[in-house]
Amino acid sequence: MVDAIEQRHVFLSLEAGADLLYFSRRLGHGTIKTTADIYLDVTPQYESHELEKISNYLNSQSNTKNKQLLD
Repeated sequence: MVDAIEQRHVFLSLEAGADLLYFSRRLGHGTIKTTADIYLDVTPQYESHELEKISNYLNSQSNTKNKQLLD
């Protein structure tokens, strides 16, 4: 059974942007899927952070393409 303190630590770390693969290896899980199944609940803060990363990436790609068109 997952220790409540460990689980909270992993949740908060993931919300802060920590890498899932890092925790998978640190916790000794055989696969990253195991870690995701246990820890990767989508909290509002986690979802917001992920959507912001996607938005930033898409904006940077759009800006790059626009710059190429102007050159």
